[in-house]
Parts: sequence; structure tokens; C-alpha cells
Amino acid sequence: MDKEAQKITFELLCEWKDNPPTYRVYVDNELMQEREYVWNNEQQYVVEMIPVHLDSGEHSLNFENLNEETAEFVMRNFRIDGHDVDLEDGLFVI
Repeated sequence: MDKEAQKITFELLCEWKDNPPTYRVYVDNELMQEREYVWNNEQQYVVEMIPVHLDSGEHSLNFENLNEETAEFVMRNFRIDGHDVDLEDGLFVI
């Protein structure tokens, strides 16, 4: 059976100094995004949109801050296909 297509979204904010920080997002240990955060949080935040094909059940989302000494990230409003989903300790259920 084919895995069903979903869209994971979440808002991402970051306080940083000096150079823009880089982050990575993994779903079930697969690298989905790697990018620099270059936006000004006083005016905006990033909405990450990650297309996935996942079976029903438990999955993991891991966020890696590559600049922990100069940047702090906050993830909020985790959703799948527009529906709020609990993300606890990096785990979620579809």
C-alpha cells in the first residue's frame, strides 16, 4: 500500500547574533530541510512546510541547531495538513 501524502507545517522563530544560524529538520531520521535563518523576528517568522509520505502511527521530528552558542530557536503551532498535532519530545502520531 502506498503511503499517504501529508504536509507538516510549523512556525519557527530565532534569536541570534553575529552570523545567521543554520538549522536542520529531520522526519524519521531523514534530513528534510537545511537552511540559514536570515529573518528578523521583530517583524516576521518562518513557516516551514515539509511534504512527507507517512504511514499511520508514531513518527519523529528532530530539529538540529548548528549554532547553539549564538542562536536559540522556538518552534510553535505544529500541524499536519492544517490540523494541530501534539509534538512531545520530538514524537507525533498520525
